[in-house]
Amino acid sequence: MLFALVGIIIGFITGMIPGFHVNNAAIIMISLLPTLGLLPLEFAVILISAMIVHQFMEFIPTLFLGAPQEETVLSLLPAQRLILEGKAMDAAYFTLFGALFGLFFALILAVFAFLFLPVIYETSRNYIVFVLIIIVAALLLYERKTDKILTALFVFMLSGYFGLIALNLNFFSSSQVLFPVFAGLFGLSTLLVNVITYKKGKQISQLPKATAKPDKNFYTAGFLGSFAGMIAGTLPGISASQIGTLMAIIFGNGVGTFMVSVSAINLSNSIFSLIAIYTIGNARSGVAVMIDSVMDITFGEILLFIGIILFVSFFAVVLFHKTAEIAVKWTGRINSRNLNIFSFILICVALFVLTGIYGIFVALVGMCIGLISIFGNVNRTHAMGVLLVPTILFFLGIR
Repeated sequence: MLFALVGIIIGFITGMIPGFHVNNAAIIMISLLPTLGLLPLEFAVILISAMIVHQFMEFIPTLFLGAPQEETVLSLLPAQRLILEGKAMDAAYFTLFGALFGLFFALILAVFAFLFLPVIYETSRNYIVFVLIIIVAALLLYERKTDKILTALFVFMLSGYFGLIALNLNFFSSSQVLFPVFAGLFGLSTLLVNVITYKKGKQISQLPKATAKPDKNFYTAGFLGSFAGMIAGTLPGISASQIGTLMAIIFGNGVGTFMVSVSAINLSNSIFSLIAIYTIGNARSGVAVMIDSVMDITFGEILLFIGIILFVSFFAVVLFHKTAEIAVKWTGRINSRNLNIFSFILICVALFVLTGIYGIFVALVGMCIGLISIFGNVNRTHAMGVLLVPTILFFLGIR
């Protein structure tokens, strides 16, 4: 429990820093492992605890500052819609509700994973590319009107080309580059439009408490999100953000259900990335790779990790709820235009500190693509072509 508490502190700090991923902390820790004198199991407990708390807390910069990471980017737009309606606490409520459902259903689905996952993993690898193509086609056709479909296709292909270039830059690692990519596509572009379209005298007061009520559809969204997280956490080539785009089709304009599903995907994905080490021998996240590199995981240790996740989740819920309440009060007291300017500057500072001048340049290019989707009045999820196009080409053997 002592090492779990250390992980909770690390996860809280990394989750609250825009663009700083728990994987960065894992890399730092594994480099210090010989001098820290930690046993492999102690190291694993710290990392798992940090990962779970981080999964909760990383939504705070996304919800209130517009600073997304790959895992939270799809929650950014509906969250900003709620904030503009004075319902910032509802956005936090949906996120927390989804995370709890992701935890609950993931533990149930874990029984299924232990029994059938190895077989499913081997038989599905040849069909993943077709699933991705179907998702892309469905997203485009969802625009319905021909002119919007063509605009969406342009945004998808342009962001895909952007992804092919960005993911092959030598200035960053593959994980580092995702922060400027998503910060530009979804964060900076939205904040800039908010500043430009701001009406003088407009002040958005935030309700101090969540007004949304539990909906039976939330349970469906939580289960589907957890199941999708199992797929993302185990099958090759599919990330949480990619499969989250499918949820945008399923739930349409249902802001609450969509945010619940995305939050459930993220937590479930983290849990199954650990289970995948034991069931299929394939670490599917940065933290899982670090743990797999220092120890051989047995079934008993997987059960211990699940116990740690349950223990840590209690603290994560309390920390998230209290931090969200503070953020809502802070958001409600600041002029919305000033808040958007502050967030824009803060993201740029974080970009410069973490990725340098090249990161700023990548983010600005992404921002221009994001502006095209905004002014073209098409769904912003088409910009997820930044990951989908490189993945599809990889499975087709083109790159």
